[in-house]
Amino acid sequence: MRSMSIIKEAEQYIKNKKYHLIKGVAQKVDPLEEYIQRNMDESVEKEKAIERLTEVFMWCKRYTDLRG
Repeated sequence: MRSMSIIKEAEQYIKNKKYHLIKGVAQKVDPLEEYIQRNMDESVEKEKAIERLTEVFMWCKRYTDLRG
């Protein structure tokens, strides 16, 4: 599990950049990540699901960096 949740990472980013997209994505993705963490046993599938959620967040962050 990561040391900082996606929502906390987004809040820190928003303080500096004021990007609403990042906060909105994090508010949707973070509960889903928590749900997956609670309801899936340790497995490749769980690991990949969490990786893909992180990718969603990072692609949106990149979008705001390039076009924000």
